[in-house]
Amino acid sequence: MKLNAFESTGLEPIGEGEHKKAYIDPEDPQRVILEIKPVEANEEIENREKQSVIFLKGTFYLTKIAHLLLPDHVPDIHQVGESADGRQALERDYVPHSVAHAAFQADRLAGNDTGASAEIMSENLGTGKVDIDSKLKDVGLAAFTNGTAENYDKDADGSVHFLDSFKPWEPNPKQPERLEFSFNYPVLMESVQAIPDEVTRQSCQAHLDRLSHLFMEAAENARLKEQPSVLKKLETLIAAFEGAHDLN
Repeated sequence: MKLNAFESTGLEPIGEGEHKKAYIDPEDPQRVILEIKPVEANEEIENREKQSVIFLKGTFYLTKIAHLLLPDHVPDIHQVGESADGRQALERDYVPHSVAHAAFQADRLAGNDTGASAEIMSENLGTGKVDIDSKLKDVGLAAFTNGTAENYDKDADGSVHFLDSFKPWEPNPKQPERLEFSFNYPVLMESVQAIPDEVTRQSCQAHLDRLSHLFMEAAENARLKEQPSVLKKLETLIAAFEGAHDLN
């Protein structure tokens, strides 16, 4: 299914997170479509802006890299897209919910208190979450290990999966006009280069190269976006100085 034509109206979500709702792909039950909630629908999330298509593409490549590095724990991603009316979505392999995870999502979607089901869901993961977090840290993705249990699930074989996607970059906290990677680039690059299978390694390296180019494009866009506000601040300071010193 092309995501620019996906329509969730009338479909029952199988899960919901802070930023996304999940639906079984109507054309492929082995895949799940994660529709990003519109910014206006996230009243509890302050200062969140709609992500650019470049950011979506970056998310695709970093999530693809994470899958290639940890194929048993990170579901594959197949596409990202934005519809003509601005709705954004991702398509990934579907990991069927465990009984505990399904109960938690049922409570959340029904608007019920999720305290008890969240605790059961966490207990169901056992040491799996800690194990995956350790593996993510080993490949340079430590920044994504602070999530709650809802970002993980255990399949029928007992393997635990990390269900969230990987955001590629974020604003520098002290200089919002400057972007920085959301992961440890040197460690991730070393992990990619250490992949034993040549075909997988080359594919992963190509994804990392593309991600780097997207980052540079996004960083330049952020810098240009900030220029008008910097100039406006400068004009305000000059006007205040002139007013204080009667230079008009």
